[in-house]
Amino acid sequence: MHAASLSWHKMPLPATDLAAVPREGGRAVDSATEPPLPAIHFDASNLRPGERFEAWRAYHAGLYDICPLEEGPPSLTPQASAWRVGSIVVAKTAYPALSFRRDRALIKQSDDRLSFRLYKSGGSRSVLDGEPFEMQPGEFHLIDAQRPFHGIDAAARLGAAIPYAAIGYEPTRHAARFSLRADTPAGRLLSAGLETVFAQAPRASADDGAALAAGFVALLRGVLFPATADDAARSAVERTRAAAIRRYVDAHFTDPTISAEAVGGAVGASRATVYRVFMPEGGFERAVLDRRLRAAANELSQTPARRGAVVAVAGRWGFYDPAWFTRLCRERLGCPPSDILGLAAPADQEPALALLRQSVEGAVPRLRDLFG
Repeated sequence: MHAASLSWHKMPLPATDLAAVPREGGRAVDSATEPPLPAIHFDASNLRPGERFEAWRAYHAGLYDICPLEEGPPSLTPQASAWRVGSIVVAKTAYPALSFRRDRALIKQSDDRLSFRLYKSGGSRSVLDGEPFEMQPGEFHLIDAQRPFHGIDAAARLGAAIPYAAIGYEPTRHAARFSLRADTPAGRLLSAGLETVFAQAPRASADDGAALAAGFVALLRGVLFPATADDAARSAVERTRAAAIRRYVDAHFTDPTISAEAVGGAVGASRATVYRVFMPEGGFERAVLDRRLRAAANELSQTPARRGAVVAVAGRWGFYDPAWFTRLCRERLGCPPSDILGLAAPADQEPALALLRQSVEGAVPRLRDLFG
């Protein structure tokens, strides 16, 4: 909800516009210069409980009317961080159970926008333009913020405020609300795109922000309105699908049953697409094997030398044939696994650099490739 409730028409915000919003010692901070993208961070943990709600209410003034659900101050301290990324505003928020209401008088004060939300925990029982619905963790919701809204909401969530024009939304032609589970193939695409925006926003420049926003809204167009998607939208979908494929393999490469078919089914891609994504790495099977070998080598470097350690570590990463594992290490790393065992680098350095200091002949270039 916060992405829609952030005052997009005021960003970048001078500190005077946020005088009522406490952050760090009760002072409002506009961090438009650090990081480079305009940003607002709300943290009322230093206030007394009775003051926290009033600060949160002031933070949403002109966008939502907020009321507590019971007498006394809410027990949870609300927090929010938001960035203006090109034409959109993205935010991550956490807040206690409250009533959020947006009537036509408030709607008239803002531009035409959509509220895009992913609930990480909590949820909402809401009514949008007279139609009741619920929002649960693991669900994406795209809501027309220019329609009357009332919700009982308690959540930790990610979100974005998006102009109608950015994704070609037309309220007379499109539904007031779209929803999609994050664990569907299309949902995984949106998750990959949203996570990319949030990972880059804190350190992005204004130029970076424009590119991030363009890519993300193109992805939304491609996922939500595929029939009218343009080349930019189709390209964004393909780039994000490739990222989702890599992300899925990175998270599941230890699964002994992993296959190109299983990966494609999880992210909504063909077997051929999965193979094409990993062609630069020598193919799908090679990419999975390299990830397992990287993990095994890293653990070996941090494991004290003792009898049976190599076999135990290799087995944990799916290398059940010690001779095969040794041959792979020699071929790919230039040394047997026994030479890696126990060569852990200091905490601030990669295991590959420790091996460099040990001057393992022929291993360094390949280890740099593997751990880089």
